[in-house]
Amino acid sequence: MQEHNENFNQLAINVDLDHLPVGLYHGKMGLCLYFYEFARLTSEKKYCIAADKIFDDTVNSVTEHIEIEPSYIKAGMVNEKFYGWGPEDFELYERLKILGLKIHRSEAFVSSHS
Repeated sequence: MQEHNENFNQLAINVDLDHLPVGLYHGKMGLCLYFYEFARLTSEKKYCIAADKIFDDTVNSVTEHIEIEPSYIKAGMVNEKFYGWGPEDFELYERLKILGLKIHRSEAFVSSHS
């Protein structure tokens, strides 16, 4: 069984990502999660490296036609389970800090219309 897993993993690591959809069930994100989990279970770095490569390719595929900062995607984007205005911003700020990402603040814009 272990040899079967290793053969599958080698095949999956070498798959041409350009021919896979982004999706979770039959696509890049599912494969990415599979390798992150396999790396966790086996403590083999090569699977984490494969997952990182697939994740980067997925982010590039998703952001190819829209302007989303890759670090925003890596941080998990916005938690939509909050109610009201503001808490999701503070939570995103904390996740960005945990990842060690630099946070840029723009200068306040005050509208001339009241």
